[in-house]
Amino acid sequence: MGMGFIRLPEGVRYEEQSLWGAIGWATPAAFGMAMAAPHKRVILLTGEGSHQLTVQAVGEFARFGCHPLILVLNNGGYLIERLLCDDGERYYNDVASWDYTALARAFGGKDWHCERVSTPKALRQALAAVTPGQGAYLEVIAPRYDAPMMAEAMGKKQ
Repeated sequence: MGMGFIRLPEGVRYEEQSLWGAIGWATPAAFGMAMAAPHKRVILLTGEGSHQLTVQAVGEFARFGCHPLILVLNNGGYLIERLLCDDGERYYNDVASWDYTALARAFGGKDWHCERVSTPKALRQALAAVTPGQGAYLEVIAPRYDAPMMAEAMGKKQ
């Protein structure tokens, strides 16, 4: 939701599915995009709650030799649900704590660059460490309620 207003270079495509709020859509959709355009680099930006619903698609990336850049934003739960609930701290907005840095290898991405980062500098360094043609799986730790302006606006009570 926060990517909707980003300016991208010429020829770069951006896909999202915010109309229906389909939690879990992004990971398998990114795999489909990688299969449809194998000559292009697919970058998946997804929240950890959404990602946990369809994470098995990471195995398909590896199985078919795709090399995505996966950024999993980990803020400790379903952020959009926290913003929309009267009490965002209800237990059902939490998700299981996973070792995301181990998942790519577990799903077959043996040569992927996997790392957990929690600062902008560490993210830049991790991105710089990824070589062309290499899959990458980065867990990006974010503050619990750090949200794009559009998501925050949706959560404002009338």
